Amino acid sequence: SRLSDGLLATLRPFYFSDAVEPKMLAEALRHLSGESPRVLFDLSLRLHWAPARLSTTPVFVLGAEGDRISTPDDTRATASHHHTSATIVPGMAHMMMLDPAWLTAARALEVWMATVA
Repeated sequence: SRLSDGLLATLRPFYFSDAVEPKMLAEALRHLSGESPRVLFDLSLRLHWAPARLSTTPVFVLGAEGDRISTPDDTRATASHHHTSATIVPGMAHMMMLDPAWLTAARALEVWMATVA
């Protein structure tokens, strides 16, 4: 079922930066369901993590400066948990791959991948 316009307006800043064009936003919102608000609630809970196991597997932790779902502080905490540093891309929100500046996030991943290849 479709989400109400009011709910979509409320959810928009959680998922998208202001730079996302209305056409892209409309297409992306077609894929949201009634479960999406519940997911936001679940993600807002702060759970206690078990200590990270020591691993030699490289971990890349990427976040967005304007992400309200996984805030930059959450991203840094995740990186710290995995004994690495976080990469925070400016001017973007949670749905980085749909943002006009998506290449910024992709390039950060590409740079990191070159260090572990």
